[in-house]
Amino acid sequence: MMKTQVRAFILVFLFEATFCQIRYSVPEELRKGSFVGNVAEDLGIDAKRLKSGGARIVNGDNSEYIKLDV
Repeated sequence: MMKTQVRAFILVFLFEATFCQIRYSVPEELRKGSFVGNVAEDLGIDAKRLKSGGARIVNGDNSEYIKLDV
């Protein structure tokens, strides 16, 4: 179960035949709408590719803890 931090979530998407993933730990106390990270920068790609590549957020229990703003 989740105690002081929301368990890591994984961003997974297919990008030019490459499977990419990143992981963030998010404090449970973080306010709704808070900035967590720059996904495009962390993956080293252009932000426009997130939208065209069909980027999505996937976590283990199918709960929506975070939103991808593309």
